[in-house]
Amino acid sequence: MSLLPSAWGPAWLCLGAAAATGSFSPGARADEPSANEPSAVALSEQRAAEAFQAYSKKDYSGAVALYLKAYEAAPNGSILYNIARIYDTKLADRPLAITYYRRYIADPGAYTERIEFANQRLTQLRDAEALSEKLDDSAAAKQPERPEPRTANERPSRTTETQSAQRAEGGWSSVRWAGVALGAVGVAALGTGAGFGLAAMSKARTANELCDGNDCTSQRGVDAANSADRAATISNIGFAAGGGLLLTGLTLFLIGGEESAQQERGATLRVETAADPRGAAVRVSGRW
Repeated sequence: MSLLPSAWGPAWLCLGAAAATGSFSPGARADEPSANEPSAVALSEQRAAEAFQAYSKKDYSGAVALYLKAYEAAPNGSILYNIARIYDTKLADRPLAITYYRRYIADPGAYTERIEFANQRLTQLRDAEALSEKLDDSAAAKQPERPEPRTANERPSRTTETQSAQRAEGGWSSVRWAGVALGAVGVAALGTGAGFGLAAMSKARTANELCDGNDCTSQRGVDAANSADRAATISNIGFAAGGGLLLTGLTLFLIGGEESAQQERGATLRVETAADPRGAAVRVSGRW
């Protein structure tokens, strides 16, 4: 049996295996010579019946697959119409619905009433497809452009980003860490100066015991006097350099703790130290 559209309502599906293969009404005819073969027709009717059962269970994709097998066994325009309607009303696949409506219209066994309805749906589907493409293009045009990458001068340095993150987490800046490092080196230099200072005093006592002024009674006294001079020189350099580095480190430590807009932009630091027996000099330059 077949239910043709009543005022093109929902009762459109060709029900039953006989309807799917073109034998659902006295006026139906096979589209291909192979449909006249009983075995092909029987197979097509079986697949069409299975397709209708799948459709009844709302397995629309399965119904389409079975209808395609039915059409392969015995091509018939009614099957193409059923596939087009499933894609149109159940699977909402406009491109495939348009494809199968066209195939049905071109089929020699297509009915005039269904051809008219298929043409109406083709017009509506094409309009909907064009509108969808227009909306997609409009949405794409409204997408904000990606910002251009900043130049090297505008891009914050990794050091600055790290410093900002550290400050946000309560950490120290690189300037403050530099101050700690210089202070540690200064303390080590002071320790070295103190060590050589003690050695110089010990050698000086030995030299005083063995020498009377510049006159020494033995080579041991001469060596002790020379060692005392060298140790005293190194001790002076150690104390001078250590004191300068410690002072510089303390200064940087205090500067690094200040939160300012200039510090947020990063800092470059250059520290130069010089020491001799007469004292030490420390030069700090850079941008804070």
